[in-house]
Amino acid sequence: AYIKAVKDWGGNPTPPLGVLTEEALDAVPPVDLYEFIDDETRCSEAMFLGLRLLEGMDLEAVSAGVGCDLADHYRREIQDLVGLGLLERDNGMLRLTKPAYLIANQVFTRFVA
Repeated sequence: AYIKAVKDWGGNPTPPLGVLTEEALDAVPPVDLYEFIDDETRCSEAMFLGLRLLEGMDLEAVSAGVGCDLADHYRREIQDLVGLGLLERDNGMLRLTKPAYLIANQVFTRFVA
């Protein structure tokens, strides 16, 4: 059924986007269904996706983007992981420490609801 949906979707191409806006993205039909992302999932995904970056994430900027103070929301988890030497804070950035690279998925699980 999914393969058929992909073929049907491909047969109805959307015109190229001139400018990438929220409205333009909404006009592109999905292959299947939309996924609703609730506030908790949005916060969780922002944390583990941001921490995948070597430079880490700017907690204040990402918090503004998701509409939640991530430093406050995950205060306990961040404190625990900093205490374990798996996360570090530097000039507003939160990142994995080098020793945590090999067990990054274990760190990320702390933020998944």
